[in-house]
Amino acid sequence: MAKALKVVMIIYGVLSILFGLAFIIIPDQMTDWFNVPEITGFNIYILTLLAAQFIVSGVFLIMASRDPVRYILWVKWAIAHAAIDAMVAAYALIRSYGDFSQIGFALILHAVFAILLLTCYPWNAKQSTA
Repeated sequence: MAKALKVVMIIYGVLSILFGLAFIIIPDQMTDWFNVPEITGFNIYILTLLAAQFIVSGVFLIMASRDPVRYILWVKWAIAHAAIDAMVAAYALIRSYGDFSQIGFALILHAVFAILLLTCYPWNAKQSTA
């Protein structure tokens, strides 16, 4: 299970970095991809701040994947992050903040990673005291 957890953490981290970079470098193309009619000014600034957080969290998640038991708090963070992002996406759909073509990808992506991380979680492992 430890190897599977490492792989899941790396994939989730890489995807976070790639999406973060894309939202910073090509925000107009990304908004087209998510069927957002128009985004300008302050909204792009907020999007790039969020994208920076994706990049930082992705880097740290990949670093923590080297020894998930030692860095178990990062595994817990990743589970919480994925689960909460999926719930926020579901809430946004319920409240009609966007349609499924805009929000569905995030909902599915984060829900899948929450499930994968929980499935691979080292429930019986002892955290080392370093």
